[in-house]
Amino acid sequence: MEGLAQLSLVGDGEIPVARVEGGIDISNARELGDALLETVGENAIGLVVDLSAVDYLDSAGVRLVLRLATELDRRGRLLRVVGPADAPVHSVLELTAVDRYVPLDERVDDAVAAIRAAGGQARGFKAKG
Repeated sequence: MEGLAQLSLVGDGEIPVARVEGGIDISNARELGDALLETVGENAIGLVVDLSAVDYLDSAGVRLVLRLATELDRRGRLLRVVGPADAPVHSVLELTAVDRYVPLDERVDDAVAAIRAAGGQARGFKAKG
């Protein structure tokens, strides 16, 4: 993938963990989103996107997270995003209220455990409350 962000994958086929490093903006958000969606195979129950190492996230990046949530929900899969409280991306996702729609975890292990605990049952893309 070209552009500001680098993507690496870990985890298993059931819950892939995608680690994004660098910046996400209009120049790479669409391509990054496509690459992330490709990581979710038939056997996956969810996807964890680790944004801990993202140092820049503009409105295209925010739309990317919402697009992922919408598409994965349509497929019956769960999405969890990781962004520690001290990470720049955390405040962006809170300020834009994305954390009301997409669960935001502090650690990858917590995100994976939450998906496993949910048993892969998509809860629907709607405001938490």
